[in-house]
Amino acid sequence: MRDLDDDRDRGVRTVANLVGHRAGKVEYLLLMLGTYAMVPVLAALGLLPWWCMLSWLTSPLAFKVAARIMKSTPRDFPDAGVEHTAQLHLLFGVLLVMGLFIG
Repeated sequence: MRDLDDDRDRGVRTVANLVGHRAGKVEYLLLMLGTYAMVPVLAALGLLPWWCMLSWLTSPLAFKVAARIMKSTPRDFPDAGVEHTAQLHLLFGVLLVMGLFIG
């Protein structure tokens, strides 16, 4: 979404480009929600150890990032989302891997 205008000008097709900024934000939130939802599902199926639920400790940060994204406009999205999303991904991944090692 951060390159929405540049991609459109260059003729690059992305989901956010095709559906627009608002629907792109919804896509972003659904992907984030799906990530959190899959951890307990995979643990319940025995494909992940329950220790991977440590990754859910990042959920307060995820709510903050999601709120910033939803309030963002196409112009201020990079400031609102890119850095915070990267931090969230890093923390989620570290805790998920820790859960894998512990479990």
